[in-house]
Amino acid sequence: MPTQLYTDIQLMIKNVFFCATKEKITNPNGRIYIILLGTDRLETSFGILSTMVGNDANANILQLATRFSHISEVQNILASNPSWDCSP
Repeated sequence: MPTQLYTDIQLMIKNVFFCATKEKITNPNGRIYIILLGTDRLETSFGILSTMVGNDANANILQLATRFSHISEVQNILASNPSWDCSP
């Protein structure tokens, strides 16, 4: 198993424990769904970012803030029209 994959698995398990503990402190009778703890939305955001900027991968903080505001608009559009968001 590659070192990066092993580290990712360790961090994911640690995140589950932290999130479950935080939820139990915040709302003792609440439920936590581990499937919702993934980073898929963050990965989707960075995927949209990489397709938007093309070769201009380096950005300063102002450009990054502007790009993330555009990413949230794109995600809202794709959420309202799920047929437009098709995987290859």
